[in-house]
Amino acid sequence: MRNRGILTKWNDDRGFGFIKHSETETIFIHISAVQLMPRRPKEGDILFYDIIQDSAGKKKAASVTIEGLEETIHRAKNSRDKNPPIFSYPLVLFIIVFSILAYYLKTHYFSDNDHASTNLLPQENVRDIEVDKVERTFICQGKTYCSQMTSCEEARLYLENCPNQNTDGDGDGEPCESQWCN
Repeated sequence: MRNRGILTKWNDDRGFGFIKHSETETIFIHISAVQLMPRRPKEGDILFYDIIQDSAGKKKAASVTIEGLEETIHRAKNSRDKNPPIFSYPLVLFIIVFSILAYYLKTHYFSDNDHASTNLLPQENVRDIEVDKVERTFICQGKTYCSQMTSCEEARLYLENCPNQNTDGDGDGEPCESQWCN
């Protein structure tokens, strides 16, 4: 059976006090023994506690609860049961799987007009479509010399579209004549 006593002295700044255990005996209490309570104890509180002995053999209170107050661990558990978290693991997993599936379907089954099948077109038109794609997506990337180019087509695109080009040495409009565009 747990002991019952009244907190007669309490130093809140230092976190300790004394419980009137009986008419002649007081028990030391430290704040660390009251960890599960929603507030700190104050003088006049009725406390329930166990008595243990410290390393010096002196009695002190342990596992202290304050009469009329519910332990915070039970309150947190009950409120958690009433209000489940908005995001749960199954919901997060569903969102991830749905996103991956949507991306897969978009990239493999649905296409824009740019990705139309070239099998239905005559072969001479296929090359024109591919060149149009390259020209529409072309971005100057700072290449200015023939040694940085990978093909004659690339050298022509850079010469026509990018500033500060050093690819047409003789100024005839044909870039990289000794390397790519023979």
